[in-house]
Amino acid sequence: SSDGELHRNGTTGELEMTPGDYSETGPKCMLKIGDSIRKGRCLDTEADRKKPGAYLNIFPCEAKWNQLFSFGSGVDADTDAAAAVPSGAIHVSLPKLVSSQKHTTHFCLGVQGRSAEDEVEWLRPEHDDDPDDLWPWERENATEHYDDGFKSLKYWDGIQLQTTPCSNKGAVVEFLYVPFIVEEEDDDEGGESTDNNSDAALDDDKTDDDDDDDAEEVVVGDEL
Repeated sequence: SSDGELHRNGTTGELEMTPGDYSETGPKCMLKIGDSIRKGRCLDTEADRKKPGAYLNIFPCEAKWNQLFSFGSGVDADTDAAAAVPSGAIHVSLPKLVSSQKHTTHFCLGVQGRSAEDEVEWLRPEHDDDPDDLWPWERENATEHYDDGFKSLKYWDGIQLQTTPCSNKGAVVEFLYVPFIVEEEDDDEGGESTDNNSDAALDDDKTDDDDDDDAEEVVVGDEL
């Protein structure tokens, strides 16, 4: 299309983006929850925070800029810091009126405290108890690293994802996309097809209408 194309790399699992004639960031997509108690809701970054550090939540779909996500172009920060969006990254782009007043236009989904370039102004640590407690990645036993030199993301397990400049190497999380098949089987009694991944086992007291006004956080370790 005129906005560009998206293709999944069958070898690496990354989603490859080709820019279009009218969109350097490629297609913009709303990412909806497919099969859970929150089915039909969308991934959402905090709309009132137009600088790094906005939390990623699950929220009713509104089709606003903070729910429109684009995918990595493969431009590395060492090549072009201003246009950097690593392969596998997911990002939102500020509205043009706002972005013209900002140095950073694109914010990628990532984690705090994993890059030497993290800026104190956008870090929002929130310990539940003692504020002097160390985060898991700050402890002496957090010694496991990937080949690129950055600490393993297992130390961020359960930590809510935030936005960060796409040039912030290490902080930006790169995603792999795994296709899945919803298998169907015949009902022994009626011969009708049933979905193995259906929500039939969910608590009957819970509905999609519950807590419509509350955003649900998305943390490292969740399957998007």
